Amino acid sequence: MRALRATVRVAVLLCLAAAVVSLLALGGEYPGDTPAGRRIAVSEVLPLALLPWVHLAALELPPGRGTGAALVVAALSDGALLLRSFRALQAGAAPLALALPFIAALLLASVLGLAWRTRRPARGARAN
Repeated sequence: MRALRATVRVAVLLCLAAAVVSLLALGGEYPGDTPAGRRIAVSEVLPLALLPWVHLAALELPPGRGTGAALVVAALSDGALLLRSFRALQAGAAPLALALPFIAALLLASVLGLAWRTRRPARGARAN
């Protein structure tokens, strides 16, 4: 369980790092004070910056307090990021475009593992 939690945290940090790199890379080309810059920031950077919050909520909520809903939302958003990042892959793509499918797959695998692990009863516990 501890390894899954550490994997989720590492994946969250990678996602935040991808958001920072995306903001820095696109900020020079599309300044934030222009309509195009705001549109790019909302469509490219904001999803990468907001996605980690769902994962952190799934990690930090006490069991039975919306953890299942947070895990479902996290898994669905990870799947959407994975599909979107695969569509953006092409020969000669930018390094961030190449890294996003791996980050999304790591997020999805760790969240699904965490959901599977929290769903199972403890080894010594009896089901009533």
